[in-house]
Amino acid sequence: MVDLSLNTTGGRALLAPVLMQQSNAEQRVTFDRETPSRFTRARCKKIGCSVKVTQSAARGKAPAPVKGQGPAGTTGDARLDRVIGSAAREDSRRR
Repeated sequence: MVDLSLNTTGGRALLAPVLMQQSNAEQRVTFDRETPSRFTRARCKKIGCSVKVTQSAARGKAPAPVKGQGPAGTTGDARLDRVIGSAAREDSRRR
């Protein structure tokens, strides 16, 4: 189970999961028993994403994080925290 929101330094942020890569094409991936693209489109629409963000997310392209709106704490999952930390460091190096 994945939380669909997180606490950030700017307050609570609603999330839409995005399947960015699948290493095993034979593996069946679902989000709440729906295909990832269908679930992501519906979730994006529900939380008010723009059409451009929704279309990109459904194709596996997540938008860049908003500067200054990083996680305020941990998710409770050490592996996910490492991924988030790594992405934040990479984003700060790009600036």
